[in-house]
This record gives sequence, structure tokens and C-alpha cells, in this order.
Amino acid sequence: MPAHRRSVGLVFQEYALFPNQTVAGNIGYGLPRGERRRVEELLRLAHLEGLGDRYPHQLSGGQQQRVALLRSLAPRPRVLLLDEPFSNLDAGLRVQMRDEVAAILRAEGMTALLVTHDRADAMAIADRVAVMDAGHIVEVATPQALYFEPATRAAAGYGGDTQFLPAEAFGAAAECVLGQLPLARPFRGPCDLLIRPEWLRLRHGGTPARICARRFEGAVTRLELEVGGLRLRMTAPSSDLAAPGDLAAVIVAVPAVPFPPAG
Repeated sequence: MPAHRRSVGLVFQEYALFPNQTVAGNIGYGLPRGERRRVEELLRLAHLEGLGDRYPHQLSGGQQQRVALLRSLAPRPRVLLLDEPFSNLDAGLRVQMRDEVAAILRAEGMTALLVTHDRADAMAIADRVAVMDAGHIVEVATPQALYFEPATRAAAGYGGDTQFLPAEAFGAAAECVLGQLPLARPFRGPCDLLIRPEWLRLRHGGTPARICARRFEGAVTRLELEVGGLRLRMTAPSSDLAAPGDLAAVIVAVPAVPFPPAG
């Protein structure tokens, strides 16, 4: 089938807006002549009312990105492909734009495939995430499942920061240096437990730990702990004050995920 008959829309990484066309001209490029109503409908959807007569160079980066999205949505394609659409935006605008793009796609009822190297983009927007490793899809899951119960180590690394503790599992729980922990899925025998750094909490009555290092990052602080001769990483709210050399007690607030021992 010729490409122009496949009903596939594409949002480019560089936006690729026509500089000699107005916003309205860009959005209506793939529409039959006289489809002004569809252009106005999309401008309202993206909160760009009143900008139809401007040219791309008169828009901010976020506005240009929305125009590129609307141009692809205008002909109502069967599927929309987005190629790293947020990579050219700064951090603050990136978060705002991915929320707005997700809202526009859902308002249009559009099936979309987003290709991205950014974990936060995928987890924030996707209904399902397909994780690729060495050119092969290793897992397809919801963002929540990928984060809390990944099926493979490769997928676990994409779902968030990882660290693995040796343990002995006996069904619904496992024993490790942090004590007896509930498991996200049944397992028996030797295993490695996935415990993400942010799943650890400083709590009285938990497993004794010594704080070895601390890195303040504003809202959160990264801690390095020594527990039972092992080094663990922990991400804590910066309000949970702790200094290197302090003794603390830690618990695991989320069921650990067991994997067969590495190697």
C-alpha cells in the first residue's frame, strides 16, 4: 500500500513544521480544502486559540510541539507514531508537554506508539510499555507492573533504579539481611531480591543500618547504607535527616521481587 494511503501519522523529533505556513496552514496541511472547522477544533483542544495566523518562528518550543502533534492528528489517522517528541524541551516544559500530549491523545481516542529512551516519559504517558533489549522486546506490561513486578531483570532496569539482595525464598516470603520480607510473587529456593532504593524507609524497629554516604538533591536525598556487610542505596525525602556515620533502622515498604540468582 502506498505510504500516503496507510493512515499513519508521524510526529517528528524535530517537529519539521513548514516555516512558510501559518499555524493553521500547518495543522490543515493533510486536510481537504475548506476543513477550517477541524483546524479550529484542534486549536481549542490544544489551547492555541488565537494563534492560527502566526508562523512557527513566532511560537515557543512547547507551542511548536503541539502544532506538530495537531498536524498529525488532523486527518484522523488510524495510528500515530511519535519519535522522541520531548527530547528538544527543557526539563520543566517536558513534564508539562507530556501531560498535555497525553490529554490530547486521549481526548481524540487516538492509538499512539511513542518511541523514547526516557523512562519518565514512557511511565507517565503509556497504557502499556514494551521494553526492548538488544533489538528484542523482552516484556510488555503496564507501567505499574513494570515498576512493581517486572518479569525480567532487563525490564526491571527500565522500570526504575535497581539493586539485588541474595536471599532464600520459601513461598510468599524470603529471608535476607533485611529480615523476612514479603514477596510480590511466590518463589522457593535461593534467589536475588529486587529492592528499589525508594522502597526502603527509615523506621524505628527496622533492621539496623549505618549511613555511609549522603547526597542531597533537593526534594530527595540519596543515602548509601551498610547492612549486614552489604552496601545498599536508598532514596529518602530530604526531611528524613540523616548524616554519614549515623546509625539508623530501615524497613522495606514494598513487596520484594524475586529472580533466579544471577549466573
